[in-house]
Amino acid sequence: MLNEKNIYVKKFIPGNLNQWKLYKNNSSSVWIAGDNLDKKYNYLIKKISSYKKINKDLLRTLVQNIDDHFGLVYVTKNWVFAAVDCIRSYPIFWKKSKNTYVFSAQAKNIVNKSMDLIDDSQLIAFRMSGYTIDEGTLWKGVKNLNAGNFIFIDEKNNCFIENYFTYTPWK
Repeated sequence: MLNEKNIYVKKFIPGNLNQWKLYKNNSSSVWIAGDNLDKKYNYLIKKISSYKKINKDLLRTLVQNIDDHFGLVYVTKNWVFAAVDCIRSYPIFWKKSKNTYVFSAQAKNIVNKSMDLIDDSQLIAFRMSGYTIDEGTLWKGVKNLNAGNFIFIDEKNNCFIENYFTYTPWK
């Protein structure tokens, strides 16, 4: 989507994974993966349309109330929200380059193979353990959402990455 005020583009590329379903209405696109997709979509649309001002705290509360496995990318002309469940059942990768935010279910879909370099520190971690560390990936600039986290980009192009779920078995 193009926001004339801030001139930034936001989009989601599902790749060749058939687990993502697109819902569109007049002002937004919602990509959801998981079970009970229609129920989740109706819940989100009903709640979000009842508020005049959308912010990260409201969206955090909404996503905390989803008690199922999911991946979610909600794109409007003014803001973007993406979240993964508490075990990251449906990973979401993202990249910001210049004035563009791109999200995908597969990192290979947002990597520019001729320009993006391998992140050497993540490569070492991957070779030693089979995993990358924190939100990093093998490519510099390409990040992933960790389990129980969300990203919110507002109309001023402010980017917030926060967790909405923390595993605390001792409470």
